[in-house]
Parts: sequence; C-alpha cells; structure tokens
Amino acid sequence: MENSELLKKISLLEDELKSRNRLINNLPCTVSWINKDLEYLSVNQELKNLFKEQLGGMDKTKFSEQKVGFLQKEGNPFFTFISDFFENNEEYADCEYSTDISGELKCHLVMAQKYMDGTQAVVIGFDVTEKKKLQDKINKDERLRLIGELSTGVIHEINTPLSVIMNYTDLIKEAIESNSKENAFKMLDRIDLMSERMNTIVQGLKNLGRDNTDAKLENTSLSKIIDEIKILTKNKLMMYRTSLEIKNTLEPDATIKCVEGQIIQVLINLIGNSCEAFEVNKSNQKNVINLIIENQDGKTLFKVIDNGPGIPSEIQDKIFKPFFSTKDKEQGTGMGLGICKEIANIHQGDLLLESSYQGTQFTLIIP
Repeated sequence: MENSELLKKISLLEDELKSRNRLINNLPCTVSWINKDLEYLSVNQELKNLFKEQLGGMDKTKFSEQKVGFLQKEGNPFFTFISDFFENNEEYADCEYSTDISGELKCHLVMAQKYMDGTQAVVIGFDVTEKKKLQDKINKDERLRLIGELSTGVIHEINTPLSVIMNYTDLIKEAIESNSKENAFKMLDRIDLMSERMNTIVQGLKNLGRDNTDAKLENTSLSKIIDEIKILTKNKLMMYRTSLEIKNTLEPDATIKCVEGQIIQVLINLIGNSCEAFEVNKSNQKNVINLIIENQDGKTLFKVIDNGPGIPSEIQDKIFKPFFSTKDKEQGTGMGLGICKEIANIHQGDLLLESSYQGTQFTLIIP
C-alpha cells in the first residue's frame, strides 16, 4: 500500500514537472539557467529557436552543455552582461541591447536573478525589437513636430541676414564701379558675418532633424550648442514675451561628450515648456527663463529655471510618463518630457525636476 501511494506521488510530481516544462517551453520569451562558471544548466525552446541557424547541425538538446558565448564571445553584449553580473554582488540586474541574429538586428531586454547563494541565475529575455522601432518612430515624430513649431521663426531668422546680403551685393557693385575698394571689403566682411549666421541657423535645424538613433557620442562645443539654442528659441521667447538669460560658468572652449542634436532637442523642449507655462501665469511679473551651465563632480549640468506658476505636486511624479500632458490634445502629444528623460539616460545622465509655486527647475545632467 505504501509503495502504491509513493508511486502515485511520483507520478503526480512527474506530471507537474512535465506541465511546468510545457509552460516554460511555450513562453514567448527566452529562459535560461546559468551557473557562475557561465555554463548553461538548462534552456527553454524559445532560446533554442532563436539560435537555430547558428546551431546548425548541433543537437539542440546539448545546448545546455555549452558555456555562454560558445557561438560568439567577442563583441557579444549578452556575454558581457552575464559575466559582469556574476562578478558583482547584485542579486538582480537587467539591460537592453541590440545584436545581430541570423543577419537581422534584434533588440532584447534581459533580466537576471541569482539563487542558490548567488552561484546560479535564472535569465529571462524579451524581444523588444518592434517596441524599439515604435519608440524610434515616436522620437522622430516628436523631432518633426518640434521642427515644424520652430519653422516660422527660423524662416524669419534666415530672411533677415539674407536681405542684408542682397542689399550689400548691390552696394558692392556700386562701390566697385566707383573704385571704392575699401567700402567694398567692409561690406564683404558684413556678408561673411551674415552667411555665418545663416549657417548656424541651418546647422541647428539639421542637428535637430537628424536621425540620431545610432549616433555616437562626440566632443561638442558648448558655445556652439548655446548659439544654436539662442537662435532656435528666439521666436517662441518673443511670442510669449519671455527673456532667456544664459549663464555659462564653464570655460569658453569647454566641450561635452554628447549627441549634439539630442541635447539641443532637450533644451528646446524645456525652454518651450517654460514659455507655455507663463500663459497660465496671470501675474504682471516679468517672464524670465534662466539657462545655467555649470560643472558638478565632473558632470555638466544644464539648469533651466523659470519664474512661472510651477508644476502641482500631485502630478510631478507623472510628468515624465509617456502620453501624460497638462496641455490640450491639440497642443501636445505628452511625449516631450518622456523623450527628454530617455535622451538623458542614453547619455548615462539624468533629467531631474524641482518645482514650487515660485517656479520650476529642470536639470539635465550629462557625465
């Protein structure tokens, strides 16, 4: 009787194990169990299917006898992630990376949790390629929206130096005809100055409109970023009767490692939001936005501070969430600040909010 009960329990356990295995093998994500020696202890069917072409004729049941990186170790972001995970004292870690699988670029979100006193880990991976594509499209749409918003002011900014150039061209012809070379050279210098101004405007728009999805961080002149910000925000500042006061505490030739167009996008968004906040401010005070650039602990801080009505405390924790907006549907998508936060994170930095009834401060931190 005891043997019969024992066999029954074993049978039930076997059925439960098979059921769990079926569940794990049918999950729409990869699951693997790895030890501290980076050996695969077990993997689910989804992970085997993911690498079926690379596995070739190898028996897929022997996948679990391999080590992480047996297909490719050099330049393998998953190998780097797992190696670092077991070297650190963290119980949990996650990362998002892109890698080439069978000639197709895939983006994965991977999460790892240790067990057995940190000697083993269960690792779950999700294919977020489509989500990444959608995110990139939203980012592109937001950039285009921003360019469209700036276009009227930019056209005006280009027309001014263009008119100067056209007028001076006629005057130079007259100066040459009257043999007044000195005046001609002075006017040529003026044309050169106006041409440089137009180039700055065009470069600012190009940087803003460029697809920076896979752009590398490059040393960029802070002075150049400031010049482009001044030009690209000028029209909106005038529209909202707001003054922008810039204080750069760093050296004139200071640089930061960044994607230029993305930093410009963040700062234009923050300054634009401050301008719009003044619309609900019914006081007669002067509308002022301060852009303060300083160094703190080896990091560059861009502080955008306004003296507007502030952001209510009850919505401050939602302000960076996608699709959350305090504006009318016609005025905004609710993606601006969320994208700004993401850009800061891509730069290994952050975007912080401080707000009260006396105004709002956003601080963009770039290492």
